[in-house]
This record gives sequence, C-alpha cells and structure tokens, in this order.
Amino acid sequence: MAGKEDENPVTVRGIVVPLMWADDGSITAVGISSFDESDFLLSTPDTLSQWVSLLRKEVEIVGMISRCSSGLKTVTVSEYRCLEKGEANEAP
Repeated sequence: MAGKEDENPVTVRGIVVPLMWADDGSITAVGISSFDESDFLLSTPDTLSQWVSLLRKEVEIVGMISRCSSGLKTVTVSEYRCLEKGEANEAP
C-alpha cells in the first residue's frame, strides 16, 4: 500500500525518462530523473502520451510524493513547466 511521504507539495527538477515498458516495447510509465540522481514515477495515467512527448526534456514539476508498493517514489503532478536550456541549474 502506498503511503504519504509528505503532506506538502514538493518541487522536483529533472529529465523526463521512460520507467516501464509493455512486452511490445511501448512505454507504460514515465518518470523524472532528478539532478540529485533520484527517480520519481509520475502518477499520470490519463496524460501518458503528453509525458511521452516530453521524453529527454528538462522539466520542473510540483506535486505530492508518495511511495508505490515497489518502493519507488511516486509524484502526483499538480503543475509542471518545461525548462529552457541552462535554466535547470538556476535557483527557483
């Protein structure tokens, strides 16, 4: 069972990456590989195709973190923005 990590929204910056695939090779889940080397699964079942279109792009997301049954941190995204080159290293 998933449990809440924190009751406050968090901001995460990183690269959108595929995390899970179907047997046919199609992407079934995406996540954020953050710049501190943490991975976060994005909880976005209705917008998977939108996130797939952002693969390998730098983004900043805001959302609530929990852990899924496998122990991976999961972010329920409330808002996000794509970052321009170089912007990811600037202070928020």
